Amino acid sequence: MRSLKKGMSTKKRSSNRNKKAGDNYRLVVESSPSLVRELSTQHTGFPYALGTVGQITGGTINNGGANSNYYFFYNWKFNKGDSECKSERVKVDVTIIPGPDAPTGEATQYFTSGETLENLEVSGTNLTWYSNQNGTVIPATTPLVNNTTYYVSQNNGQCESEVFAITVYNQLGFSDINKAEFTYYPNPVKDVLNIAGKSDVSKVEMFELSGKNILSQNAKAKNVQLNLSTFASGVYILKVTSDKTTETFKIIKK
Repeated sequence: MRSLKKGMSTKKRSSNRNKKAGDNYRLVVESSPSLVRELSTQHTGFPYALGTVGQITGGTINNGGANSNYYFFYNWKFNKGDSECKSERVKVDVTIIPGPDAPTGEATQYFTSGETLENLEVSGTNLTWYSNQNGTVIPATTPLVNNTTYYVSQNNGQCESEVFAITVYNQLGFSDINKAEFTYYPNPVKDVLNIAGKSDVSKVEMFELSGKNILSQNAKAKNVQLNLSTFASGVYILKVTSDKTTETFKIIKK
């Protein structure tokens, strides 16, 4: 140990030791130290705070109170190793549950006025419908709107799947009844589309998905041919009319 001059003096000694958080640590020096300070009313005694690190809770030199002096080791400095107090690590077992696949169905579907999301053909369980990819939920009773894309996911009770997009188009309000009345081939078609009816076909029309009429042809025969060689590739709506019924079909032009 080094002696200190009378008055205010400072001697620094670094221990450079890492200590775990705890209590009952002691600072020990040689016996009979002469570092003392007269009693003062400004110091009320132990414990003395060590900032936010801890406190000095007591001493052993003059616990008996046999003299009018007491020692004062107070200018201690501590550095915390981490900015946060961390506990011991605990092993955690994680089970990864695979999510379900997205629902399946036709990416393009057709509807008649008054139909809702419930009328779309989708394979999946616990379906949830969305109006956009950002996750705005809409009820399954939502009426379908022409040329609109809807998104649907399924849930296996633990995880939700990715969404599947379906774009819908209005079938121009025509009924799909008695489909056996007409046959048509080939589909997809490259050049000539053949239409055959049990009774005479009176009129044939073609529409774009937007509803625009692009072909109208009168007829009075059971067999009708349409030359589609100049049509752009895509999906069209074919409307066939007879004296008995009117039917609509989806035609794919290659």
